[in-house]
Amino acid sequence: MSDEGQADAPGKDEFANRMIEAVRAAGDSTPIRYDADDFRLVTEGEDRQIFNLTNVYREYCAASADRQKTLLRNAVRSWFSRLKGIPESFEDAASDLLPVVRNRSAFEFVRLRTRLEDMGNPNWPYLPLADHLGVGLVFDLPESIVQIQQHQFDEWGVSFEEGFQTACRNLWEISLHEFLDPRPGVWESPWHDNHDVARLLLPELIKHHEVKGQPVLMLPNRDTLLLTGSDDEAGLAYLVERVQAAMEQPRFLTGLAFRLVDDFLEPFLPEAGHPQHQPFHLLRVQSLARDYGEQQELLAALHEKTGEDVFVASYNALQNKEDGRVHSYCVWSEDVDSLLPETDQVFFIKQGDGDKPEMVSGADWDKVREVVGDLMEPQETYPERYLVREFPTAEQLAQLGEAEG
Repeated sequence: MSDEGQADAPGKDEFANRMIEAVRAAGDSTPIRYDADDFRLVTEGEDRQIFNLTNVYREYCAASADRQKTLLRNAVRSWFSRLKGIPESFEDAASDLLPVVRNRSAFEFVRLRTRLEDMGNPNWPYLPLADHLGVGLVFDLPESIVQIQQHQFDEWGVSFEEGFQTACRNLWEISLHEFLDPRPGVWESPWHDNHDVARLLLPELIKHHEVKGQPVLMLPNRDTLLLTGSDDEAGLAYLVERVQAAMEQPRFLTGLAFRLVDDFLEPFLPEAGHPQHQPFHLLRVQSLARDYGEQQELLAALHEKTGEDVFVASYNALQNKEDGRVHSYCVWSEDVDSLLPETDQVFFIKQGDGDKPEMVSGADWDKVREVVGDLMEPQETYPERYLVREFPTAEQLAQLGEAEG
């Protein structure tokens, strides 16, 4: 009788031990430290490696017993991928270069973690795409992908841009398939090779598939690229349904949507009043809440380490009881130096009688930027935050008006 379906779901500590034992059995005697707080394995020394366990753990717990063995074996292969040398010449490496598209936070949070852990300057170059995405380059091995860092470009004597053009040509050569059509007006990538979402870098491939209006793309995970038209209400509703289902699955990428306009990708949100405006906006809020939440934790830890006295404000969301609308908000407090996230609304808080907090104003983000934008210093981070050290004057608060829930 097969053990299919009889898998167990170990605790995090137990899974980390299984991973370490599997690495040991494969022949690695390097000292490995299990960092339970961040759920990762770390090796020290010149060849320091950080191996995050979260994604593979989630997949492992959701898999059958047979599948668990494969996942663990693949994870061990990924562990050893750092030891497999990338060719010394660009000519030898060029045919195996591919672009990789990820949530932009995946790149930016590496920078914060390296500062937090005194690991030197991060050197994983990437190209921002449509505000919320990032494009890096990888060397594609049969069992894993290795991120190309800046020192590798320097050793090759080529720029990131040169490598990017080569990688896109390689991606085109392995993309000669039609998208699947799960329902009329909707297309879905068929490759499932860890590079599906990178195909949004190939506008000719996207435009080859007929849709109503402009092409709208969503990428719930790296193996799923969904396509429909901006004028296809049923197609947009289907994309929302698929992304909502993927949100709690391992390796979720983003719930943000993007539109292809004249070969350029830009963020997409149906206009207010459109039947799919609120569902798309909710996915946007949920996705940004994840990013801002992780960023908040990293910044707070970094400030604690450096002694910087700046409050990292939360990205919050609430739902209007009358119409069900969901919107994000942050709080701008008097006498508190803060890093504000970019939200739908901003509420202004002063200390009232008896030091009880009192909401004195509130407005939409665009109105806040119009009235007190000179008090908000962008930090050029992702997701963007604004440093505020002064509180608006009484006159400015009157201009902003009363808060609306």
